[in-house]
Amino acid sequence: MTESREQLVDAEYEPPQGPLETTVAHILAEILDVDRIGRSDSFYNFGGTSLQAIRICTRIGRQTRRHVNPASPFEFETLSEFVSQGRVVSGVRAVPPKRRGAGPAELLRAARPA
Repeated sequence: MTESREQLVDAEYEPPQGPLETTVAHILAEILDVDRIGRSDSFYNFGGTSLQAIRICTRIGRQTRRHVNPASPFEFETLSEFVSQGRVVSGVRAVPPKRRGAGPAELLRAARPA
């Protein structure tokens, strides 16, 4: 059962700003099982766990195509800090496809100085 934010947090609600903060707030609210998350709300106020942090970061990655370090909710605990401090990184680093026939021996040879 979803809990009311006001039952867990004493601070006045400040709505998220911008599309990214709004998206992240919805993800946090869903995973932390509260009705809404404000800009100054702390991950800790809602009893956030490491497993929930991983779920949050995975969901942000899926929905926004941005990589998020699972330690970020613990480092920057409020929504506004989490998003504005660059912990929701734009772009996903692509891993180049493995070339056919490029096994470990060939890769080592290619890495040696000429």
